Amino acid sequence: MVIFKKKCMFHNLKGSSSKPRAWNIRLNKSLKSLNFMKCSQEQKASKEFKQQMMKDFELTDIRLLMYNLGIEVDQRKGCIMLKQLTYAKKLLQQFKMTECNPTKYAMEAKLQFRKDAEGSLANSTKYRRVIKTLRYLTRTRPDLSYVVEIVGSYMEKPTMMHNQAIKHILHYLMGTTSYGLKYERGEVLKN
Repeated sequence: MVIFKKKCMFHNLKGSSSKPRAWNIRLNKSLKSLNFMKCSQEQKASKEFKQQMMKDFELTDIRLLMYNLGIEVDQRKGCIMLKQLTYAKKLLQQFKMTECNPTKYAMEAKLQFRKDAEGSLANSTKYRRVIKTLRYLTRTRPDLSYVVEIVGSYMEKPTMMHNQAIKHILHYLMGTTSYGLKYERGEVLKN
C-alpha cells in the first residue's frame, strides 16, 4: 500500500482552482511516460512503478496494512483476518472487567427485556459509554451486533436489569477477545 504525503500532494499545483483535476492530469502524464499498462500484475513491474513514483512524488510505502482505526489486519496467502483484540482488552480494562469470569453466550437464553419503570436506575452516562464502545467493536464482531443493539435501545432510562445485561456481554467478551472476521479466497462461481 502506498500513501501520498499530504503536504506534497498538491505542492506544484498551488493557485490552481481545480487541484484534484490538475493532480489527475499530472499523475496520468507520469504514468504514460513510464509506458504504464493496465492490469500488469508482474511483481517486477510493480516495484519499478513504485520506485519511479517515489522519484516523481513524495510517497511513503507502508507495505501491507496491519492496523487501522483499532482494527488489526492479518493478511496471509488466501485469507485476511480482521479483529480488535487490543481494543477489546482496553474496553475490558476501561470498565474494570479484566478479572471477570468468561461466559459462553453473549445473552442469557429467553431473556425478556422491557422498560423497567419500577427498577432502580443505572448510571445512564456510563451505560451510554459502554454501549458506544461495544458498538465500535461490532465492526469485526457480528456475534455481538444483535445483543448490543438490544441493550442499546434502553439508553434513555437504563435500569439495573439493563446494566446486568451489559455486564453479561462484557463477561462474554472476556472469553472471546480474539474473535474476529475471516475472509478466505474462494472459487469463482460461474452461472
